Amino acid sequence: MKLFLSLISAVLAFSAMAATLPEGTRIIAQGGSYDVFVTEPAASTSDADLQPVSLWTCMRHNGESRCILTTHPEGELDMDNYSFFTPEQGKVVTEQAVKCVDHVWVHPYNESILVLSGIPDSRNVYTFILNVENGTLIHLPSNAAFKGFTDEDGDILVESYSYYPEGGRYSVVAAYDLQGRRVGFMELKHNQ
Repeated sequence: MKLFLSLISAVLAFSAMAATLPEGTRIIAQGGSYDVFVTEPAASTSDADLQPVSLWTCMRHNGESRCILTTHPEGELDMDNYSFFTPEQGKVVTEQAVKCVDHVWVHPYNESILVLSGIPDSRNVYTFILNVENGTLIHLPSNAAFKGFTDEDGDILVESYSYYPEGGRYSVVAAYDLQGRRVGFMELKHNQ
């Protein structure tokens, strides 16, 4: 009987969740107490056209949902005085700076923190930290990829690329804390 009641409760919670989310959403990440959904983009006229999507959180215990971010494909990041390879601090931005979101990760030690990444130009990967509770959005200075979290402190690892003076690229790896402060940095240059 207890199992039956648990199943009924789960079905009712899922039904409430589905009723509060926009049509055309799918789960993109899962936290301990909530799921993150993304709206499917509208049909595009071209492979190069980015379409706006929205991210939603939905609490598992009561089905309460809310929109936490909407992308702005025509938005721009203000890159003045903002080098990919030397900053000590990520940059606080508005959601208008987020052109697209392709992947979302829930922080393993603090589920109010999401890491978002997207490839708006088919080349560079932009990475952001989003605090779900207060809406703070930090752009991390990387251009290649989110790599994961450190085991001990949960620092955010990102990769960038830079160029050798004589040509060719090399990797740059950096670690950032949850406030976007750089806590580690390494250039992976190979002898040429």
